[in-house]
Amino acid sequence: MNAIRVTLAAVAVMTVGAFASPSAHAYEPTIQTVRNDVFGALNLCKPYVRDDKSPGLVSDQDYYEYTNQKASALAADPKAFEWDQLHMGIVAKELFPKCEKLMAAYAAGVDAEKTPALSGPCKHNVESRLKSITDNYYPAFLKDRTASGQAWFARKELEAARFYMYRKEGWPQPLGSGCAINDSYKKAFAPLKTEFAAAEALVKKIEAGRGVTFVKVEQANNHILFLDVKTHKPVAKSDDY
Repeated sequence: MNAIRVTLAAVAVMTVGAFASPSAHAYEPTIQTVRNDVFGALNLCKPYVRDDKSPGLVSDQDYYEYTNQKASALAADPKAFEWDQLHMGIVAKELFPKCEKLMAAYAAGVDAEKTPALSGPCKHNVESRLKSITDNYYPAFLKDRTASGQAWFARKELEAARFYMYRKEGWPQPLGSGCAINDSYKKAFAPLKTEFAAAEALVKKIEAGRGVTFVKVEQANNHILFLDVKTHKPVAKSDDY
C-alpha cells in the first residue's frame, strides 16, 4: 500500500512538472512599444514565409521596415523575439528565425534576378551624381587647378553616389532615394559600377592636383577626411581643397 502511495505521488509530481514547465519558460514582452515593434516586423515578413516566396521577391521597403523595427525591439528588450505566446496569429519565437533567414538571403542577393529591374530612383540618382563630376567638376578643374573646394565637392558627389549604390559607406542620403539593398547583385547594376569607376578615377586626379588623398567619410558629422600628400597628416579644412 505504501509503495502504491509513493508511486502515485511520483506520478502527481511528474504530471504537475509536465504542465508547469511551459509556463515556467514562457516569455512575453511587457513594454507596449516592444510588442508593437515585434508584431510589426513579423507581420511584414509573415506573408513571404507563409507563401514560401523567394528572397528575390522581398520588397526593399519591407526589408528596411523589418530591420528597423527589429532593431528597435531588441534595443529595448533583448529577449523580445523569444515571445512564445500566440498574439494576433503570430508566435514570435517560431516565426522570427524564418524571417531572419529570409531577410538575410534578400540582403545577400539570393534570387535578385527575380526582379531584374533596378529600383526606381537607383540609376537616376547615381548617374546624376557621377555626371556632375564628369561634366562639371573635372572640366572646371582642368581650367583652373587652384580654386578651393574642387576636391571636396567632387569627392562628396562620388561618395553620395556610393551611398546610393550600396547603402553603407559614403555620404549618407535619405532612405528610399537610392538603390535597393539587392540591386548590386543584378546584371542591370554592372553599368553603374563601370560609370562609378570612371568618375572615381577623375576624382582621384582632382585630389592629386590639390595635394590630398581621400581616407573616408566620417558619417557621424558628414566630414570628408583628407590627408596632405606631403605630410600624411589630416588637413585642417577639407573643404578648402
